[in-house]
Amino acid sequence: MESVIATGKVIYLKSTANLSTGGTATDVTEDVHPEVKYAAERIARLVGLDIIGIDLLAETLTVPLEEQSAAVVEVNAGPGFRMHLSPTHGTGRDVGHHVIEMLFPDKEDTGRIPIVAVTGTNGKTTTVRLISHLLRQAGGCVGTACTGAIEIDNHVIMRGDYSGPQAAVTVLREPTVEYAVLEVARGGIMRRGLGFDECQVGVLLNIESDHLGENDIHTLDELARCKTVVIDAVHQEGTAVLNADDPRVLASREWARGKVIYFSLDSDSEPVREHVQDHGVAFTVHDECIVMRQGNVEASIISVGDTPITFEGHARFNVANALAASAAAYALGLSIADIQLGLQTFHPTPGQNPGRTNFIDAGDIKVLIDYGHNVPALKALSELVSRIPAQRRISVASAPGNRRDEDLYALGAQLASMHDIVLLCETAPRGRPVGETVGLLRAGAESESGTCRVEVIMDERHAVDRAFDEAREGDLLVLLIEDIESATERLRGRRFLPDTPTADSDAGGRT
Repeated sequence: MESVIATGKVIYLKSTANLSTGGTATDVTEDVHPEVKYAAERIARLVGLDIIGIDLLAETLTVPLEEQSAAVVEVNAGPGFRMHLSPTHGTGRDVGHHVIEMLFPDKEDTGRIPIVAVTGTNGKTTTVRLISHLLRQAGGCVGTACTGAIEIDNHVIMRGDYSGPQAAVTVLREPTVEYAVLEVARGGIMRRGLGFDECQVGVLLNIESDHLGENDIHTLDELARCKTVVIDAVHQEGTAVLNADDPRVLASREWARGKVIYFSLDSDSEPVREHVQDHGVAFTVHDECIVMRQGNVEASIISVGDTPITFEGHARFNVANALAASAAAYALGLSIADIQLGLQTFHPTPGQNPGRTNFIDAGDIKVLIDYGHNVPALKALSELVSRIPAQRRISVASAPGNRRDEDLYALGAQLASMHDIVLLCETAPRGRPVGETVGLLRAGAESESGTCRVEVIMDERHAVDRAFDEAREGDLLVLLIEDIESATERLRGRRFLPDTPTADSDAGGRT
């Protein structure tokens, strides 16, 4: 060596980086931002090639191209496969297999459609409806079965509780359905199974205390094993969507045969960080935005505040449901843009999500309709209820009689802790003597210290009318009821008077 390179000077050894001239290949498939992937697919469509090689110069593939200096140098109709099959660094990709599959489709295609099965203790119905909405917005014909109805392409064909195997069979018989989104409840699993042999996506939302003591399930671990059947049913090429914030859900990963996508409200969660670092996919919240993470990629989808069902982030349980639905949609191949549009257009109204956090501004008062029927669900709801400004919070509530005595008692106590007035009714004794269920609820409510007034009005319709009569301007009604249509119909056009204090109208007292 007769010369020394000056500090900071760059010496180019070659003018090209082709493999044939000594260049190296590094596989970065799992570090490609979804928008970069979409740009490449769009280029292929515009050029009109089924097989294409795109020479792209960019600073990084982990962020969208418009956010950096990037350009397409050229495209090739006959790209080489060697760098993908056996890269210098990273994982080899069998691209030839995909080309052969495109050229020679499987003649033994069974015509199976993707099935999304959603289970958990709370949030199933909302998540099922939201996934269905995302798929419909993306142009799919969707069959939906949940607690509430069976819908085919947005047409209600049956009303009632359809979260069991027979509902799955009904949806799967429909010849026009392209996606089946099914709510899977514990009772159906224990009595008759799933109604399908395997699914493309299985979603496990949470494991909370509810229905314990039924069907020989007495502990949360036993309940978790029951619901994990859905994860066990995911096809080996399918995806399990798991709540990384719930240890029992996280443990169900051992039953997953295919890919796993985590969702979490905690972006710094250790399981999520480890999963993402290992190039797994996770949906979480970062800087008040719903994001998708994988490897070094973070794709922002939508602000939590722009997602209607989250109530600007105050309904954290619906933030979690939105994350789960987004993950399921992504597993089915929807783009980030499809997911964004779907989340932006799904509202907490009786039209789109009947009976689940329906918020109605009746002018003089506000009304929140929901189906919280266990303590964990009510605790989650209480955060939202406390954030809605109100003079008084008045609730109408009941509970199914097939819950344990201690669960009904705790439910009553939780109701009293959230409201100024609780009107209890009884809609489904389910094997108990009439009045026993509401009696346990009342005992629990009256055990709670504070000034909550508790009344028992056995008939739900009469209890709702009593709440309407009690309500004054500025109050919030929280209706945890079953007959939603009747209540909303009677609410229309009703006027509520300003508060007129009387001698005996102090907040306290139980009757």
